[in-house]
Amino acid sequence: MRHLERTHGISIASMHEHFQKDHFVLIYEITAKMAADIHTKGFRNPMAWKKACMLINLLEPQDLQSKEVLDMLQPSTDVDMTTQQVFQSKTEDIPNFPYTETPILPKEVYRKGLTSKEKLQYLPGMDPIFVVKQPVFYRPKPPGLMVPPDVLRSTWILLNGTWTKVEHRASPPEQAVRFDRWVERACFQYHSPNKQPLIPETVPQSTSTTSNGCRRQRTHTPRLPTRAPTGTQVCPHAIVV
Repeated sequence: MRHLERTHGISIASMHEHFQKDHFVLIYEITAKMAADIHTKGFRNPMAWKKACMLINLLEPQDLQSKEVLDMLQPSTDVDMTTQQVFQSKTEDIPNFPYTETPILPKEVYRKGLTSKEKLQYLPGMDPIFVVKQPVFYRPKPPGLMVPPDVLRSTWILLNGTWTKVEHRASPPEQAVRFDRWVERACFQYHSPNKQPLIPETVPQSTSTTSNGCRRQRTHTPRLPTRAPTGTQVCPHAIVV
């Protein structure tokens, strides 16, 4: 990388400055539509070779109006939507899921810095949220969060590209309740009734002895469980540290 400016005339520092100033936007494109494809592999299929030649403007005059050339001119990604998503990520606007117009989180919940990942999330000054993909049950309590017995819960569900609020500061029952329909995603937000901040749980300190006889104590915060691969059994009492 450090020789690019000398050997190729490309200044990485200058490119970085331009992208920081939003002069350019990177757009995803499949390999089969890249002009560099012809320089990276060998071709045994005559049709694949002809298509690779078209990408670098080596083609017959009768192919200029062919459907194959017109299809290659069309980007694989919606440029306008991708550009909008890039600039959304740099503002307070809610970003969308890739290639869709669906917000990653409900409008009432989203704060800059939150993501659509399936985990417990919280920022200073807001009640924690827990995002679940294709949930079966309402979650009375998220893993890794200390909640009082009288905690309140708000719930949003994602169906057909729209977030809908189905609970507002409700008292969750002790037993998990099933959803009455298939849900693409759910966002649970937990509220303290006395306005005290809800804090992550910690595991009691573990003590170990080093080779020189010194004692060392460590406090672990449990990681949130992830979905196990098909056919894998996970112990519900196991804590990953």
